[in-house]
Amino acid sequence: FPAGAERIAAADCLNLGVLFDGGAGDLRQATLVGNALDGVQADAAWSGAVVDSIAWANGQQAFDVSGAEVRFSNGDAALAGTLGNLFEDPLFADEAGRDLGLQTGSPSIDAGAPSSPLDPNGSRADQGAYPENDLLPETFCEQVDDGTCVSTIETWGFASISRTEPFLVWLDDAPIDQMGL
Repeated sequence: FPAGAERIAAADCLNLGVLFDGGAGDLRQATLVGNALDGVQADAAWSGAVVDSIAWANGQQAFDVSGAEVRFSNGDAALAGTLGNLFEDPLFADEAGRDLGLQTGSPSIDAGAPSSPLDPNGSRADQGAYPENDLLPETFCEQVDDGTCVSTIETWGFASISRTEPFLVWLDDAPIDQMGL
């Protein structure tokens, strides 16, 4: 990347997760997991900071950024306790399966910089590319006599006018000839 980037994920790359080789701009809310070398590497020609990011279980360093600031991020034991940084298991939903969303109880939830924009749910920024969204609707399930569950409503994504990614809602096993929303 020649400058900055926001809300990106790099997992299982055969080299670096992210490389900055010049320019100016911050890396914000990135999730960099299981890359063969560093999670983030930047040479001295880059001027920026790493903010609200997670670099976890990479082959070498989490943040090799030539003296640039790392703030309110998770993944480097040497930085823990300074500038809001942590070194605690981020508790991904399914790290092995590469579902890098944050589980409830993750230390990376609401641990971003207080000055960062709020998450989609209106709370303090989370660390990483995938914010927790506790405003997602509950899965709807209608119990039938034998205790089984039918008619489930599921969602994927985050509802927002400013996002280009889709927000999907779908219904499985809907009863025939029944109205629903």
